[in-house]
Formats: sequence, structure tokens, C-alpha cells
Amino acid sequence: MVEAWQGSGLSKKAFCVRQGVEKSVFMYWWKKYQQCNEPGGFIPLTVSSSHSPLQNHSMEIQYPNGVVLKLPTHTPAILVRQYVGL
Repeated sequence: MVEAWQGSGLSKKAFCVRQGVEKSVFMYWWKKYQQCNEPGGFIPLTVSSSHSPLQNHSMEIQYPNGVVLKLPTHTPAILVRQYVGL
């Protein structure tokens, strides 16, 4: 849809009206589209040094929507990379 808008020559507002899409929904996906098409970059990573013997995970990934993914110590690096990129 974002690519259709880019080729339409319309403003975002006019495109949304024509397509029957709420502008806020379009803007959400437009921002996601931009993030996916940015070349490389760094993702902030916070490392905590507090360890508890009761913990059975070694890292957490917190996504912008608030979801927290807890991964075990033995998670392969390639899998962690995929999860970070979600």
C-alpha cells in the first residue's frame, strides 16, 4: 500500500480517503515500511549485570509494543539476530 501511495502522486491524506483507510493506520505502516528499508544501523542494547540463580534465561528482548521475549542461555546467535530484527 505504501508503494501504491508513492506512485499515486497523492498526499497521504488524499490517498487514505480514496482507499478508505484511516490515516493513522496508514501512518503506522508507513513508519514500519521506512524502518524496514533503512540501510543497516544499530539497535540499542541494554545489558544487565544482575543475575539470579533462579533465572532460567540469560537475555530479554523488549519490543516497542511492550512484548518481552526471554531467551535461554543456549539460544543460537543466528536465532537471537532474527528475533532482534522483528
